[in-house]
Amino acid sequence: MPNRLDQFYRSLVFSKYFTKGWGKPENLKRICEFRKIVSNRETCYKLVSSDYPVYIEREEDGGYYNVIDGYFYTPFAHYLPEVVPVECRKAYFQMIVPKTWQSESYKPVILQIAGTGDQYYWRRRNLIAKPLLKDAGIGSIILENPFYGRRKPEEQIRTVLQNVCDIFVMGGCLIFESMVLFHLCERLGYGPLGVTGLSMGGHMASLIAACWPKPLVVVPCLSGTTSSHVFTEGVISRALNWDMLEEQFHSNLSYKQEIAKMINVNDKDAYRAGQEFAARASNYSSQMSSSLTDSSNEMHNLTNANHATETDDDEDHRSKRSHHANILNSKNNCTKFASTWSPSTPRPPHEITDNDLEASWAALCADTEKVTEDDSNKSIEKQADDKLSNRQQTARDASNLVGSAPAYNLYTCQLDKKFDVSDVTNGYSYSLLNYLAKFMPSSTTTTTASETSDSRAENFNAAAETVLSDRQALSFMNGIMDEVTHLKNYPVPVDTSLVIAVCADDDAYVPLKGMSKLDEVWPGAQVRYVKGGHVRAYVQYQKNFRLAIVDAFAKYRSTYLRPF
Repeated sequence: MPNRLDQFYRSLVFSKYFTKGWGKPENLKRICEFRKIVSNRETCYKLVSSDYPVYIEREEDGGYYNVIDGYFYTPFAHYLPEVVPVECRKAYFQMIVPKTWQSESYKPVILQIAGTGDQYYWRRRNLIAKPLLKDAGIGSIILENPFYGRRKPEEQIRTVLQNVCDIFVMGGCLIFESMVLFHLCERLGYGPLGVTGLSMGGHMASLIAACWPKPLVVVPCLSGTTSSHVFTEGVISRALNWDMLEEQFHSNLSYKQEIAKMINVNDKDAYRAGQEFAARASNYSSQMSSSLTDSSNEMHNLTNANHATETDDDEDHRSKRSHHANILNSKNNCTKFASTWSPSTPRPPHEITDNDLEASWAALCADTEKVTEDDSNKSIEKQADDKLSNRQQTARDASNLVGSAPAYNLYTCQLDKKFDVSDVTNGYSYSLLNYLAKFMPSSTTTTTASETSDSRAENFNAAAETVLSDRQALSFMNGIMDEVTHLKNYPVPVDTSLVIAVCADDDAYVPLKGMSKLDEVWPGAQVRYVKGGHVRAYVQYQKNFRLAIVDAFAKYRSTYLRPF
């Protein structure tokens, strides 16, 4: 069961993510293409010159340290100007360094990347930078994330990203901006260098480390190896408008036909549907997909038969006989389905009779038999698009039919095939439609006893298509997130012994279950665990995060510097 404190905290936050959808398809395509360039470390390093211009706005005396505020223009906008909003192009940072270093040969500086919602400098300055400086003599650079603080687009509300594409733009900007700041530190004589961040900032820090061609201290905190789990399985997944994302996905063929082909699936946890929706119904989905494919083929055969009627009646009869033979074969296969089905009904499955099966299949196939002349001129793809355009009504129909469908309609049996969602429902078992109905619009309309078998079959057919469509949007989210953010798609840091990650063992924001482990993706990296969930760890274990940074720099010093 997801951590209750994380769930409760998320319930108090009403902000929604990706309120405008996926973003422009052409922007996603450009980012996917450019990701392949960035993942080549040597090529990426050459894209930012070592003397990239940086401007200082002000300097302030903090007593035993100096505070330097500056800015520069993000190099990422030079390569993909069309994807970076104007407000995000100016990168702001604050540097906090001691007036006197412990040694001229040891001037450690850590770059801090902001986590979700962390605007401006004050939080990272007071929780990480000042204690590190006072206790260990480690300086800090605090970088303002794109889309946050002074870099927030005008139309954006607070720190809530409007498009899925925006988080990829943020990551690309941060990778290039970190190089600018590392080059600045080298010009100033600072080093060794490191990077850290919490939550989303931790994952961004990992991506930055993968693209830097020199030994680098890396301390990602409360993050994982990919962002896909965060947005499909974590508590943040409930803050996404999946209906709107699905509609956009199906309304623009570019997402399916162009972007999806660019996604590199190289990990076992890529393209997994979220546990919050239907991940535990994988067996069900494959059977349902096969059933729908057979139905589509039957429709295609009937359409061809209607065209052939004008010239050859014998061919028409043969097509119909073949069609009914397919139905009988499918019925035999679904008899096996019925034998393993265990719904909450007055009669057990073994009492389903042949008459029940015949009636069920008659209702199921009634829709395919009613192919009109106009429908025969439509392609199968066009008919599917027409159905998807009415998804909201279909969802309401599916919600109504959950409790009112005939108990022995075999297609209903397929839809109500049980699966285990105990991790999300606290031990209670739900049918797939009952579970998905929680995410569907409610309706005051109820199904009456006078509803015909034809309409029931048609609605259940559409309901099945809706379920599979939901899984497509979820799979696309998993795929695009893994393509752009999975650490396996980037180089391994030069020295993984300098990597110390801190994770929460019961994190509901960044679920680690089923995700590739960092020490497997980056052999040699160290992973430390703290008790509790994401929120508790953020509040209670700041000292642990700082200790990991100190230990990682100590490791660097013992490995690369002579004792002093």
